[in-house]
Amino acid sequence: MRDVTITRSDTGLTCKAVVRPLKKKEIKELKSYGYSILGCMPTYAQCDDAVDKGLELVLDKEALEFMEECDAKETKRVWSEMLKETYGDKDEEKNSGNTTDGTTTEKE
Repeated sequence: MRDVTITRSDTGLTCKAVVRPLKKKEIKELKSYGYSILGCMPTYAQCDDAVDKGLELVLDKEALEFMEECDAKETKRVWSEMLKETYGDKDEEKNSGNTTDGTTTEKE
């Protein structure tokens, strides 16, 4: 899970949200929106619905309502964070390592 600050560009107001990864069963529910275990690849026609449906599952009601008044780029940024949580991020993965007991540590 990752903490994300959502910001309205018109007022500067912010909302703290926790973005969690989609669960396997949720990904199956979102198959018609372009989600799969391997990634999210919606068609152009599915894009808006894919974003909305994914965020509806991982954000709380307060964050979803707040985002209704945010710029599209802010919604895209939060969706991107959800995708990173769900599917991983190569840049983040190469900056971390594993200890002998399997826990993750940050590399410098």
